[in-house]
Amino acid sequence: MSTNGDKFWQPLTLDGQVRGGGIYAGTGLEAVSGSGIEPALVGKGLPVDRSVRDCSVRLLGYWPSYEGASPEARGAYAHWLSTGLQNPTADLGYVFLYFYGLERRALHDALASPAARAELPAIVAEVERLLGIYTSSGSFRNYAGSLLDTLKARSDATRRYEQSPPPLRRGRDLTFEHRLALAQCAADGAPLPAEWAYTWLGGDPTTYLRTPARRCPGEFRLLFLLRYREEFGDGLVLPRTRTRLKLERRPASPTFGFTYAGHTRTLDLPDVSVLTGPVQTLQKVAESCSARLDSYSRFVRSHKERANTFDALVALEGVEGFGRGE
Repeated sequence: MSTNGDKFWQPLTLDGQVRGGGIYAGTGLEAVSGSGIEPALVGKGLPVDRSVRDCSVRLLGYWPSYEGASPEARGAYAHWLSTGLQNPTADLGYVFLYFYGLERRALHDALASPAARAELPAIVAEVERLLGIYTSSGSFRNYAGSLLDTLKARSDATRRYEQSPPPLRRGRDLTFEHRLALAQCAADGAPLPAEWAYTWLGGDPTTYLRTPARRCPGEFRLLFLLRYREEFGDGLVLPRTRTRLKLERRPASPTFGFTYAGHTRTLDLPDVSVLTGPVQTLQKVAESCSARLDSYSRFVRSHKERANTFDALVALEGVEGFGRGE
């Protein structure tokens, strides 16, 4: 058997266009651990029930493999693949089986294959696309998020805090990329930009936004950025902690072996995301902004149909920082 994935890897196409992902297909591709067949390998010659047109029924086990699947399950998987890998009602077993291939391609093949390394940006985009669809599974979010963190951390020479912050995961969770930017900012002794301060506020599990901030998020964001710059100028300078930033890699696929416990990489950067002081400071700024937005928030609550009217603008001008000429 072979462990070289290049000759088994097949990019997926939909309506003649190459997608960001792919699958392993053929016979004889060994698992990375050396124990048995690669679980994501679509084995040629195995029976497939092509009459199955429903991918929402669970037909795969907890640790799915294509070789060990029933003909009906292979048919459901083929249906999911052929219809764009985007059915939100699909059983997560099919999503994981596909993800196993992306994970192996990114974590194993890319170590030695220039072709696989060139595909990494497309694999990142494909995993992000899947995360946007299959948000209900905490298990998938954790494993897919771990893969994204690992791949994005490989280019950690970039000063992330000098760029615009990426969206929070699920709209409320900091990713490793966020924590890396904060760590780099602290290590450089650079002021924390306002956009990054706002993102940290929204992604820290200990913070709480009052009703005005949640009811009027756009106005709250603008006011927070304004107040932060007024109070801290170019930004807070973060302390350097002794706690080092760690990246934990937890592969989902059994190709790496059931006894594989994952891998932790420690970076020579301070993990400031564990600090409470800076977050409490940002919380105080948020509280001040919420208080100033309170009257406008009450107006919007009582007159939703007039939220973007002249009357609403008049109410908003009563908020310091939003008046004419500012």
